[in-house]
Amino acid sequence: MADSRGTVGIAGVGDMGSAIAGTLLRAGWTIVGYDIDPGRLDRAAAAGVRPAGSLRELAEATAAGSPDAAPIVAIVVDGEEQLDRAAVELTATAPTGSTLVVHTTTRPAHIVALAGAATERGVSVVDAAVGGGSEKARLGALTLMIGGSGDAVRGCWPVFETIGDHLFHLGPAGAGMAAKLVNNVLGITSYAMLLEAMQLAAAYGMDEDVVTGLITHGWADSRHARAWGRQDRRRRERLRADGHAYSRMSRDLSNAVSAGQVRDVEMPLTDAVAALLPSLLRARDEDPSRWRPGAPAPRCTVCGIELAAPFRAAGTHPECRDRDH
Repeated sequence: MADSRGTVGIAGVGDMGSAIAGTLLRAGWTIVGYDIDPGRLDRAAAAGVRPAGSLRELAEATAAGSPDAAPIVAIVVDGEEQLDRAAVELTATAPTGSTLVVHTTTRPAHIVALAGAATERGVSVVDAAVGGGSEKARLGALTLMIGGSGDAVRGCWPVFETIGDHLFHLGPAGAGMAAKLVNNVLGITSYAMLLEAMQLAAAYGMDEDVVTGLITHGWADSRHARAWGRQDRRRRERLRADGHAYSRMSRDLSNAVSAGQVRDVEMPLTDAVAALLPSLLRARDEDPSRWRPGAPAPRCTVCGIELAAPFRAAGTHPECRDRDH
């Protein structure tokens, strides 16, 4: 497509980064991408992303494509180590006035530190934590929890409006990650409880389709229950990709506990789930035939996420049907 909306750089074109890139490309943005994995970069290039050979080249190409606007580079990498590496290199090479948008989940204090270092070089940092997964990223339907200065956030707003349909500017740098940790505590711990509940149900001879049919009609309803099977699929995909699937959710919960400690908030329940969740996930995967159907669950025709049994006849989740109309 023509360069009608400007250029955005993306550091990290894995599952989430490539989904964000695809949505921006379809909306008319030019995307320059970089990834430490050449295979990912090749796939992104085949989809229309202009590949950069290094983070420095990414910063330079993004700036060259943004002569009339502050260059924007999004960081969509895995974990704090990769985030630090990308942020340090981009801060050192991006021109004054650039904005780094951090989508990678981390601690609020980490964002504050990155923003402080970047400000010294005339670069802004905006944390734009994402909710909804790569499926919603492909639809431009993410929830974005945003922290940063008003000017920097306003400069990124057209990009945010393209990839998200629920945008929350919550305060200065770090505020977006604080909100994401709150969201993660509720989402991940509720998923852990569902895993335990499914074990109890199985012990008494109940099928998981029966359980989801029951709980989605009462107070125990949740997005995890409505999309039961998604986490199994995602975990299998991540195990094939990097072998770290069992630690990801626990890491997010541990970040939340650490963030709480900074503000004298004790989170013993979250801490306990962080410690126990890997064993829960391994137990589920040790005997797939016991815990989940052999065939993949049908997916929603709107969001592309698995459909629990009560919604398969309709072909959509109730909330997605409302959005589609």
